[in-house]
Amino acid sequence: SSGFDYRVRSTDGERQVLLSLFKNMRGADWISTKGWGTSNSVCSWLGITCSEKGEVTELSLRSNNLRGAVPSQLGLLSRLTSLSLDANGLTGTLPTELGLLNDLTELSIPDNSLV
Repeated sequence: SSGFDYRVRSTDGERQVLLSLFKNMRGADWISTKGWGTSNSVCSWLGITCSEKGEVTELSLRSNNLRGAVPSQLGLLSRLTSLSLDANGLTGTLPTELGLLNDLTELSIPDNSLV
């Protein structure tokens, strides 16, 4: 083993992943952006639920006008158990990196334009 861990352990790392999601999925056009991009804890941002340790465990942005491809960086949210992106404008394919999410038990993505 190389000892290199692809998972993001720090909340700073998770913040960077989420900011990438916001940028890549046209966050300025989202219906609600409550908290996104602010200096507040990501745990207070719209659609995010965290563990007691402050790790992102759920991301739910249903019907919020997200547009574009799901960024591969989401695979770095190693404690994610639920990802719900229903009824948005998602395109392309789901990134294979989502397969790194060993704790993911719910993936909800209907009503999009995924291939």
